Amino acid sequence: MKLAIEPTLTQYAALYDLPEGKRKDYFRYTMMNHFESMWTLIGVPLKAGQPGAMTF
Repeated sequence: MKLAIEPTLTQYAALYDLPEGKRKDYFRYTMMNHFESMWTLIGVPLKAGQPGAMTF
């Protein structure tokens, strides 16, 4: 098992320094990027095709 320790306090500080419109992409692609293999395995995209869309 490979463990990675992420500097979350630094990441959250950077997140709150961004304009509100850019926060979702920063959270999605920087902070959640480490879980991308899990999302792919269970079939959940990092970004929905449409806002509020759910696919089953």
